Amino acid sequence: MMGAVCAAIPAMAEFKAEFNTAEATAINITEAGEYHVYNELFSQTNVPVVVNADIADIVFVTVEGANIVLAEDGSAMNIGVNSVVVLNLKGINAFKGKNGCGIGAAGERNLC
Repeated sequence: MMGAVCAAIPAMAEFKAEFNTAEATAINITEAGEYHVYNELFSQTNVPVVVNADIADIVFVTVEGANIVLAEDGSAMNIGVNSVVVLNLKGINAFKGKNGCGIGAAGERNLC
């Protein structure tokens, strides 16, 4: 008889940092860990989410209700070269660059 095999999803740890896009003046992620980017009112902001380059371990980012629309060139969320991001989107979110894409990743083949 064969038994079912299930992989347990680990419980999410506490967030290393939380960023309210309605109040933040900068959202810069510089090290691995779990982060929460949110906006309870889905109000529009001009502050991009930046994940630095060369972060040695995985960066987990949960985005909830963010409405990021840039007034200047660039991506609303930018992932630096040699960094790995797991992005969890909750609810309605919007990422829009003025003359760039919503979410961009740097590297040999820039995704934006």
